[in-house]
Amino acid sequence: MAFFADLSLHRKLNLVIMVTSSIAFIVASTVFLAYERHTYQQTLRSRLEFLATIIASSTTSPLTEDDAGNTERMLQILKSHQDIVHGAILKPDGTVSAAYQRDGEPLEVLERAAPFHLTKQEITLYHPISMYEEERTIFLRADLRELQKRENRFALIVLLVLAGFFIVVYVVASGVQRIISGPILQLTDVVRRVTDNRDYSVRAVKTTADEVGILIDSFNDMLAGIYDPDVALLKAKDELELRVEERTRDLVDTSEQLKRAIRERERTEAALKERDEQLRQAQKLGAIGRLAGGVAHDFNNQLAIIQGYMDMALEDVSKDFGIHQHLSQASKAIDKSTSLINQLLMFSCRQPIDKRPLTANRHVSDLQKMMGRLLGEDIEVALDLEEELWSALADPGNVDQVLTNLFVNARDAMPGGGTLTIQTRNVEVDEAYCLQVAEANPGRHICLTITDTGSGMTEEISSHLFEPFFSTKEPGKGTGLGLSVVYGILQSHNGWITVESEVGVGSSFAIYLPAVNMLAESPQSEYTAVPLKTYRGQGERVLLVEDEPDLKEMTRRALVEQGYEVEACSTLAEAKEVFDNTEIEFDVVLSDVVLPDGRGPDLVMNLVERQPDLAALLVTGYTDERGDWHRIRLAGFELLKKPMPMAFLLEHLRAAIEKRDGKETAS
Repeated sequence: MAFFADLSLHRKLNLVIMVTSSIAFIVASTVFLAYERHTYQQTLRSRLEFLATIIASSTTSPLTEDDAGNTERMLQILKSHQDIVHGAILKPDGTVSAAYQRDGEPLEVLERAAPFHLTKQEITLYHPISMYEEERTIFLRADLRELQKRENRFALIVLLVLAGFFIVVYVVASGVQRIISGPILQLTDVVRRVTDNRDYSVRAVKTTADEVGILIDSFNDMLAGIYDPDVALLKAKDELELRVEERTRDLVDTSEQLKRAIRERERTEAALKERDEQLRQAQKLGAIGRLAGGVAHDFNNQLAIIQGYMDMALEDVSKDFGIHQHLSQASKAIDKSTSLINQLLMFSCRQPIDKRPLTANRHVSDLQKMMGRLLGEDIEVALDLEEELWSALADPGNVDQVLTNLFVNARDAMPGGGTLTIQTRNVEVDEAYCLQVAEANPGRHICLTITDTGSGMTEEISSHLFEPFFSTKEPGKGTGLGLSVVYGILQSHNGWITVESEVGVGSSFAIYLPAVNMLAESPQSEYTAVPLKTYRGQGERVLLVEDEPDLKEMTRRALVEQGYEVEACSTLAEAKEVFDNTEIEFDVVLSDVVLPDGRGPDLVMNLVERQPDLAALLVTGYTDERGDWHRIRLAGFELLKKPMPMAFLLEHLRAAIEKRDGKETAS
């Protein structure tokens, strides 16, 4: 039953119709077969009784006369009946008086139990013969093989008819089930669509006016009652989902915009913070630079005094005396002090810059000659130089100072030896890079990178690297000005420096200088000191103007000792008065630039205007705008920077006089 319950409706109808029809056909066939069997048996019995009656009437006379031969002949009429197996006339004691056997089959007379006996295989009949003297009995036996054949033929016919019946019934049942179950299945399909898809707009098609048609009408009415509210609900749901989707999309867009704004703000704040830090650093360095530039003048004056007296003492003392060596060491200390002051001035950007087109590759190659002494034998130098390197507008001495300081810094970072790589490249700096590096300027630049394989630095150390007097060396082993000077020099050249470092890997310094479309100049030879007497005077009159008393006195004495006549003054007014009241003209004026009551260049120009053949030489301890470097050079006067060796002063003083006389200074 569970199997039947799971079948579809049309299969159930087909199965019921076929099973019912088959049962009805089988029952009808069985009844017909039973009826046919019964009819056949009754017909056979009637025939046997008829034959027995005929035999009884025919054998009465021969039996009375005891004529066995005629009796036997009378029984032979049974041969015409194929289904009769035996026939016999029995005496009262059961013995056979005459017999008939089909095909010689042995006669077997059963014990008489009834006049008529029927089995599945045969039928027997006992019919009495009435006689005067004694009763005789006719025994007939017929087999049912013909009946069995008829039944077999009938069964075969029934099977064939049943097969055709199944086909006919299936076709008829299918048509009937389509008529009956079609509307129901259509209604079921509509119900499934409504249930699965929530589609209340579908309708079942009414095809009959029976109970199923009434059910379809009721179902359609129910759907119509649900459809309108459901459509309104679905529409409201769709509108709500659309609004939610639009709102969600707006929120997502707003969120993305907010995230981008936050990221942009964070980048801007980080950039501003970095630029503020760089600005504070620049302001700090600028303040220290102004301080250094302010005190440089006083240091220069004092060093000039010491330098002058030291040179005069060395001139007067023979090299054979021990004191000459002491004085020489003291003179070297003065040179180191002068170098220290120059570094301070370079750092503060107060040092005058003589910019000219130069090729960085040439300076690297020149410095390579002295790298062995500077770096040591355990440091290998590797060059990676751009072949077509652009020219840079820079002061050659300052560039050498920058490279030397970076080489020394790399050497100190590799106490156990290593590799120093020097690389030059042409670079185009864009606006995006300038936003990352505050000091950067867009345009064409040359980049010179010095990379070492030393110990490297932490970010904390790197952030203070260019601060003046900051040093990672032990006390007494460094001034802390090397990288500060590099920073100051590059600033004065409109360049900048960047550093990348990793602890245990090494450091890389990249310096950037503006490129120019000009050919680089050939390097100039350096000054070599000579004895003071080389530039001895010949009694020329010198107007000396110096406001520092000790320096004025030292300079006066040195010039007098070298054969010059000197008039020393401290102010412009005093110098003008001496110049106006002198009876003999002066040959040369030697004046400081900055004086208490005016500017030395103004004095010189005034005196030269009044005496055109007057030679002039200016000196200054200032390195900033107060030194009037540009103005003095435009006027054609030579300007010397204090402190300087006395021989250097005498050389240029002699050159100025000879230039006035139309002579060239010997090299």
